[in-house]
Amino acid sequence: MAKPIWMVKWLNYEYWPTWLFYIPIAPYLFYLGLRSKSFTFFTNVNPVWKDGGMVYYNKDLINQLLPKELRPQSIFVTKGKYENDDFDNIAYPLIVKPAAGERGKNVLKIDKKNDLVSYLKDCKANQIIESFINLPLEAGVFVVRHPDRGVVISSLTTKEFLAVVGDGRSSIRELMITSERARMQIPKYAAERLAFIPKANETLIIEPIGNHNRGTRFINTNHKINGQLTDVFKGVIENISSFNYGRFDIKYNTWDELLNNKNWLIIEVNGVNSEPTHIYDQQTGYLSSLIELCRHWKIISDISLDQKKKGIQPLSFLAFIAYSRSKNKTT
Repeated sequence: MAKPIWMVKWLNYEYWPTWLFYIPIAPYLFYLGLRSKSFTFFTNVNPVWKDGGMVYYNKDLINQLLPKELRPQSIFVTKGKYENDDFDNIAYPLIVKPAAGERGKNVLKIDKKNDLVSYLKDCKANQIIESFINLPLEAGVFVVRHPDRGVVISSLTTKEFLAVVGDGRSSIRELMITSERARMQIPKYAAERLAFIPKANETLIIEPIGNHNRGTRFINTNHKINGQLTDVFKGVIENISSFNYGRFDIKYNTWDELLNNKNWLIIEVNGVNSEPTHIYDQQTGYLSSLIELCRHWKIISDISLDQKKKGIQPLSFLAFIAYSRSKNKTT
């Protein structure tokens, strides 16, 4: 008998609320604040963002610093603006997402202009529109410019998109019911789509957005981190002095081509609020995941202390709160 969804969520820590997941490491974060003599030490780590990339940061800022050949065509859209001649110069399908967002929230794949305009009319925040990257594989690559070790990759996560394999008889809904991960996503889809019957042996990707909250399975691939991959990303960030810590979400064609710096693109870059997403592979284990989080927060603290030596100070606690409130009103 299949477990009820509430039980699946509580037995698999990747579905836990953020506050619950992080409770055990709160004392360690407090210690790092004391060590850094600032509880907002993270705000000077990535000067490209005033708060280091913690809350409501504009992802378009870092996108503009990336090499053009490594990022998709994109348009920044201010909230309230839903008519733009540039919309005719970007190929469909496309991806639209909040300029300040996380965990795949409100990220949407759109196939035609009328749907895009309708979506933007209802938006209450700034958006980024990007051409859809039609490459088959996706990964999260965590890159750090460490004060002592230089540029290193601290985490590598490959992704398995939510998909079903048809048998020629069963509907998408019936196929999704057989998987705990897929069953949790059923309420998000229209009845018409769920009633579709795929052909026998046809693999149908249900969710093209690579986020575990939307059914994507994250796979711990740290064993594949090597000097060749590090050199690829070292070449990306060495010329971005304002970026020291964060995760690159990428799409690529094959692993060998990625290692040879071919046929890959950056979907987005996240700052100090990003996580080493291999922790959400249930095979990693909750205790090991907490250790990984502590390790990464220690890296943030180390970079922050190094930045202070260079004269780059973190925001005060009150300035951080004021900044967060102001961004909350404008994003």
